[in-house]
Amino acid sequence: MARLRRLSIKGSPRELGRQYGQAFATDIRRNVLAIDPDQILAERGRLIRHALALTEKYFPQYIEEIRGIAEGAEMTFLNVFVYNCPEIRGQFRGCSSIAVKNNTDLALAHNEDGDQAHSLNDIALIEFKTDQANVTALTYLGELPGNAFGWNNHGLFFTINDLLPAKIKLNQVPRHFVARAVSECQSVGEAVRLLESAYDASGFHYFIGSTVDKQIVSVETAIDKVSVVPVSELAFHTNHYIHANFKTRKSHSGKSSRLRLKRLKQLLKPPVEIKNLKRILGDRKNAPWCIYPGDNDANRTLAAVIINLNPPQVKVYAGGVKNQKPLKLPLFY
Repeated sequence: MARLRRLSIKGSPRELGRQYGQAFATDIRRNVLAIDPDQILAERGRLIRHALALTEKYFPQYIEEIRGIAEGAEMTFLNVFVYNCPEIRGQFRGCSSIAVKNNTDLALAHNEDGDQAHSLNDIALIEFKTDQANVTALTYLGELPGNAFGWNNHGLFFTINDLLPAKIKLNQVPRHFVARAVSECQSVGEAVRLLESAYDASGFHYFIGSTVDKQIVSVETAIDKVSVVPVSELAFHTNHYIHANFKTRKSHSGKSSRLRLKRLKQLLKPPVEIKNLKRILGDRKNAPWCIYPGDNDANRTLAAVIINLNPPQVKVYAGGVKNQKPLKLPLFY
């Protein structure tokens, strides 16, 4: 039976990072060294140091987390920082997300897909407790939490999909740091304001919901533009720009993302029953470019989540919805 490792830690940003780094030191070292960070630093050192200076200016607390991770895993700070710069190291993942909002339900469903090199040894569900927020997030080991899915004690919950705009700025703030900040926000409005003011190096898609505001928004970000669309009844997203505000913007749109979006359109018509979300997350039509990719496909689903306000519960599936019974967790702290 597939199992997702869990960790609960609390303290200052530096202490959080150190505990996280110590707990998963072997996995973090393996993941970070696999990208050959010293070679990346040799080739792009100036860009990396510029990105570091800007990130430390706007998000010093998360630079402290990175320092802690490096200390705990017994690695150099710059190597771990580079690992958290997806634009510089060319990292891109494919995921599928669904949002439902109606008179009775407020829900997100999401497949977190890595490439075929990823396994459950590369991720963990970690609860980070700080003075600002308690955040529970699926975390790629070596990376900051917040760039997959999660929820916090302020009632905020979110899913994230990689986007690949044609134009990126390698010397701006890596998107992982922006997403980490979103994970601690107290409201949808605060999260949107943060995204509109961030010096993002590339882009993400966010579904951001709030149990307090009783709303979900779909947000697409790029280096100089943010599009926010409130979810009414139903929305879904994969890994390319679909908002009208980005219609004329050049971006990369892979076959997998297009086919998954097309399939979601076929499967999802309002009104959507929450009980059907699990079945949709397990759909394999159009393999290897399917919603639920497996061992022999282009990508592989590492975990799935269904977050619902009615009842207030989070269901996390290690390896995807077909592998085992879910880990059931409370949405409220």
